[in-house]
Amino acid sequence: MKYFRNTIALLTLALTLILTACDYNDDLNNSIAIQNHQYIQDYDYMVETLRQNFPYTGIASRRFGIDFEANIAAGRELLFAEEIIDNAQFIQHISRHIINPMRQLGHLSVQSTDNLHLILGNIYRGPINYNGEFIDLGEYAITYWGAKFEQLVRSDIAQKHYGNIEVDLGAYEPQMIRRNNLTTHIVDDELGVALVRVSQFWHYNIDHDLQIMKEFYSEIEDFNHLILDFRGNPGGFTRYFIQLFMAPNVSQDLEFSVYTLFMGGDHNLAWFEADTNDARAFADTDLIKHNAADYMAGGFPLFNADDAAFLDYIIPRPIEIRSTGEMLFDGKIWILIDDNSASAVEYAAMYARATGFATIVGAPTRGVTGGGLVGFFALPNSGIIIRYDFGLFIDEYGRAIDEYGVMPDYFNREGLNALETTLELIREMEEK
Repeated sequence: MKYFRNTIALLTLALTLILTACDYNDDLNNSIAIQNHQYIQDYDYMVETLRQNFPYTGIASRRFGIDFEANIAAGRELLFAEEIIDNAQFIQHISRHIINPMRQLGHLSVQSTDNLHLILGNIYRGPINYNGEFIDLGEYAITYWGAKFEQLVRSDIAQKHYGNIEVDLGAYEPQMIRRNNLTTHIVDDELGVALVRVSQFWHYNIDHDLQIMKEFYSEIEDFNHLILDFRGNPGGFTRYFIQLFMAPNVSQDLEFSVYTLFMGGDHNLAWFEADTNDARAFADTDLIKHNAADYMAGGFPLFNADDAAFLDYIIPRPIEIRSTGEMLFDGKIWILIDDNSASAVEYAAMYARATGFATIVGAPTRGVTGGGLVGFFALPNSGIIIRYDFGLFIDEYGRAIDEYGVMPDYFNREGLNALETTLELIREMEEK
């Protein structure tokens, strides 16, 4: 459990790195000139890799009416009709026909240089657990996942497109702090209601925003209710939520499980390969994969039968949140969500609901979790790196979060938004 707790932090870290905007301007200077038939080869390679490893096409069809195979065929036909002259044009092509129609399902995306730089920076900094503690990997500097990612980014083919990405850990972090990312408010002195609004679970803001929260906790120590407003929050790092809100406000350590399913494609399975004596290997942690059909039999009544036909493995992922022992706020905690709350916010809502840490109010979340298992592959001619989530995250009933979102405990009341609904619930509670 101890090592898994450390490993899961790295997986969650990797899950939220898609937050960096996909601005390809810096990559255009690195574009290489290859022939059109090589772009067709890259297209076919990408498509076949996704067919064998990417589990979101069924959800895309049911939720958005997207015909993945029809999009593939249309995009390939146009490749023969149009002369692709460089990587920038090819990125536009695959984005238009394959990536953009998926509407962020599974974080499917072309990686920019900025994205890769951010991931490498966090890998080199060293893995940390949810409570912000650095992990001792013994003789290994980085985890197996990190080593595999670095090998991909440093490969000859990837460097043809991205160049050699240099990482200076201390050069940019102070400039990355976002002011007013977290704001605090007193809503009702008489009822003892306070509110915290978080724009994003931004990694670089953790220490900065934690200091703001500690001061606010002192200010509201006698309040009865704390509302955490995560509406419109696209996610980020789940560790942000753990460190600022969960770990300092639970009286004891919490343990629970979440469930991720994935296909048995070669690219997916490769992220689990390592020598058995390698301390970084997933096989040496609690990340143990099981046959999905056998493990799930009778236990997840709302799991989609069509998805069950191609999802080969399930990983029950035990999560442990360690209390800091502070109990900075001892009242009732509420979390507000909406259809623009996504990714790490959805994890936060699931963790809160699973443990009884908070009551969730609002509307179902967007459904962009990715299951916490992240894969990358480079296209063999252009060197463009594709990011995809190979895990499909389900709730305790088997519903895919990326299809249904995280359901609130209380939906918005008619004519009221999430905050107004919560205040009504609080007044009713206080009147009893």
